[in-house]
Formats: sequence, structure tokens, C-alpha cells
Amino acid sequence: MTTIVNKVLELRSSKIATNILWLLFDKGLRMGSGLIIGIWIARYLGPEQFGKLNYGQAFIAIFSAFVSLGLDTTLVKEIVSGEHEKHKLLGTGFLLRLTGAIVALAVVIASSFALDYEADPQSFTIIVILGFSLVFQSVDVVDLYLQAHLKSKISVILKNSALVLSSLFKVYLLLNDYPVSYFAFAILLDIGLAALFLLGYAYKGLAIKIATWKWDTAIARSLMQSSWPLVISALTVIAYMRIDQLMIKNMLGSVSVGNYSAAVRITELFSILPVVITNSMFPSLVNASKDTLLYHSRLAKLYSILIYSSFALAIVTTVLSPIIISLLYGQQYQDAIPVLRIHVWSTVFIFLGVASSQQLVIEGKSKETLYRTILGLTSNIILNIILIPAYGINGVATATLISYAISSFLSNFIFKSTRSINLLYLKAILSVKGRNNA
Repeated sequence: MTTIVNKVLELRSSKIATNILWLLFDKGLRMGSGLIIGIWIARYLGPEQFGKLNYGQAFIAIFSAFVSLGLDTTLVKEIVSGEHEKHKLLGTGFLLRLTGAIVALAVVIASSFALDYEADPQSFTIIVILGFSLVFQSVDVVDLYLQAHLKSKISVILKNSALVLSSLFKVYLLLNDYPVSYFAFAILLDIGLAALFLLGYAYKGLAIKIATWKWDTAIARSLMQSSWPLVISALTVIAYMRIDQLMIKNMLGSVSVGNYSAAVRITELFSILPVVITNSMFPSLVNASKDTLLYHSRLAKLYSILIYSSFALAIVTTVLSPIIISLLYGQQYQDAIPVLRIHVWSTVFIFLGVASSQQLVIEGKSKETLYRTILGLTSNIILNIILIPAYGINGVATATLISYAISSFLSNFIFKSTRSINLLYLKAILSVKGRNNA
């Protein structure tokens, strides 16, 4: 019996490892192509136009929470647990996301019209173009189903096919001197093609055919009851990841947004790593949650990986930041160097925040996730108001670092139900030291 159990665990571990490798391949390819073409675009557009494109993406990102509706982790958990019929889960999740996307698009156009149409019509045009990507994001329920079954290989192939085509389109635009609005179309093309490819697979290759998807009011109510705190949490997370760029645009202008975005894009590349690792380990954490010792052991291992990898990335980037910015972006982006030196240390708390949020979902503590992110957002806005006038974009980077520390670490001391997370952080650090000393 023990042999059988061990073989099952080995098989599960191999599936997790394979899934992580495919997701890392996906993110690595996106990082590589995004870095090369993104830098080319940044150099071509210059800080001001590049700032407007990033401002548009930040604006849309804030409203993307209304598309996911906090359902991503909840849907994966429900699919893994098997408590509901999967064709009803997929159908209900898809229609909930599509409804949220349509509402979000209407709000995006209305709010951007009020804020940008007269003052900066070019930014308004970019935002409207990018806004339609919200509708395409509703198709990601297919990706979530594949993720739950550790079959990310399929979605990686489909999404990267779309990436290759959209990248070729961006190269065409660069070679033929197109204006910034066309690059917004290229971003929309990437998301739109990925959605179409996923829909095609759902129609032809998915075990649960798209024709069988059904709406279920009871499941919708259950999903929204468990995920509504995650909706607000996701909104606040995205808001305090992106609100800084909106504040910079309105307080310092598009050039400052361009310099700040150049630095932040490097840090954001690192933030892909905890998402890939945590998402791949999530099904195994759900399955282990009934065994406290096994569950905490797996969590400590996860935190250990994330803590040490984030510190390594932050140290190397801090030392090499002048070389990185000069080599990638050129002399016109020199103001991004001190921003990168500060902002890269937020990766430590981003890594911890991603994993601890998943832990809280598994343990049914979604409200705590909400409270933590509200504290992070509030502190970020207050610190930006104080630091931007005095320190410019360096003050924004400092505000972001402090707010992430508050959200994923310091706030855990406030709530009794989250204090154990900091103990797991400590266990994760000490366990590695213990193994090194052994």
C-alpha cells in the first residue's frame, strides 16, 4: 500500500513539475519577446508616447478585476474538488465573466471620456482600443480548466501562437513608423487571438465541449458568495499596482510615466515567477489541506523557494541597474535607474503576497485577503500624495515598496487569523538554514 501511495505522489509531483515547466516556458517566451519588442517599442516611441501607452494599459488593468470577478482561484478550486458538474461550472463562470467584461468596458469608456477626452485625446483613443481586450479575457475559463487538470501545455501552445502573430504585427508597425495608437491595436490583437484559439480548442478538443456549457443560478450564487471579497481584493491589488502610473500621469506628466514604466516593467517580469509556481502547486495544496502537517510542510517549501529567489533577483538587479537600463532603454531613460533600484525590492513582498493569498483562499479566509489589500492600497495612495511632490517618481517607487510590505507582511500581525502566515515565512527561512547546516 505504501508503495502505491508513493507512486501516486511521485506521479502527482511529476505532473506539477511538468506543468511548472510549461508555464515557465510560456512566461519565458512572453518575457523574452516582450522584453525585446517592448524595449524596441520604448526606444521607438520615447518616454512621452511610451508613457501614454502604459497609462492606457494601467487604466484598463484596474477594470480587469470586474472581468475575473475573483473567480480564477475559486473556479480552479471547485474544478479540483469536483463538488459541482464541470460543464455547469465552466458555463456559469464564462457568463459571469462576460457580463462583468461588458459592464467594465462601458465604465472604461465613460470614465476615460470624462478624464482624458479633452485634456489628452490620444490617451483616450488608446484606452478605448485596449478596453475591448476586457471582453476577450472572459474566455480564460478554458485556461483555468486546463490549469486545474495540470494541462497548461495546451493553453501555452495556443496563447503563444497568438503571441507570435501579434509580435510579428508589432515588428511590422515598428519598421513602418506607425503611431502609438496602432501599438494599442497590437496588444488587443494578442489577447483577441488567444481568446479565439482557446474557444476553438473548447469547441473541438476540450473534454467538456463548449456546446454543453450551461448556466446554473445556484452555482453562480455560490461562486459569487465565496469570491466577492476576492473581487474587491483583486480590484484593490490591481489598483495599487497601477494607481501609481495614473497618479504620475496627472501629477508629473507622460514623460515621467514612461521612465517609471520602463523600470517597473523589469520588476514585473520577475513577478511572473511566483504566479507560475504558486498556480502549479495550488491543486496539490488543496489536496493536502486536510492533513495539517503535510499542508504546512508544502506551504513552507513554497515560501522558502519564493523568499530566496526574490532576494537573489533584488540584489542582482540593484547592483546592475545602471547597466540594465542603459543597455535596454538607452540614455533617454536614465531617470529610470534609481526607480529600478528601489522598486525591485518590492518583489520580495509581491512573491509572498501571491502565495499567501492562495493560502487564504484554500483556508476560506477571503475576507482577510480583502483587508490586507485595502491596507496596501490605502497606504500606497497616502504615501504617493506625500512623496510624489517631494521626490517625484523615486517617491512613487518608495511608496510602492512600503505598501507591498504592509499588505503581505505587516498586516498579518493585525489579524489573529493571519499571524500564522508570518510564522510560516520564518519557518521557510529557517528550514533552509537548517538543511545547509546539516
